Amino acid sequence: MSEEELKLVLAAYQQKTFELFNKNIVYEVQINTLNRKVEELIKENESLKTKPKRSQSKAQTEDFT
Repeated sequence: MSEEELKLVLAAYQQKTFELFNKNIVYEVQINTLNRKVEELIKENESLKTKPKRSQSKAQTEDFT
């Protein structure tokens, strides 16, 4: 390979490395955002589990016969 070809190969590797590095950062931000959302939903789910269930009113439990 000539020096010019090696420069082109190196430039291509540098460009691809830069692109992959940027994608990696974007994916890390997305993962962190989604992990926070999952944690929020888990907390919400836990709080809904611990709330007492509403009892049925008399009108709903009486027979209408």
